[in-house]
Amino acid sequence: MKWIFLIGNETFNVETVKKLKHADMVCSYDEDGRYCVDFGDDHIFYEQMTNIDEFEGDMPMLPFINPTIIMMTYTSSERVRKVLSRDNFPKDIYIDNDFGLIVSLTEFINLGMPMK
Repeated sequence: MKWIFLIGNETFNVETVKKLKHADMVCSYDEDGRYCVDFGDDHIFYEQMTNIDEFEGDMPMLPFINPTIIMMTYTSSERVRKVLSRDNFPKDIYIDNDFGLIVSLTEFINLGMPMK
């Protein structure tokens, strides 16, 4: 499994993601503190990070006073690209690809959504 981090303001959380319509999903459910969106052949887990100490050094570059971080764990990079590109996905977030890149979602999309 692979992951990226979604970073938003204090109103951004897993409930925000639960309200989204995920095209082509088979079902969605909560499991062990994570929200799973199942697409049949692949799935995405969203888990709100409660300990954000490891992101402390990155905080000054973020435009949020009290950032919220959600780990997006996935099996298909192509599926994540589709989800993040949808018009209904929050655009006022930042993406940390866990490979040294932290940029706005718009910039992440413009860069081709590098996930490795």
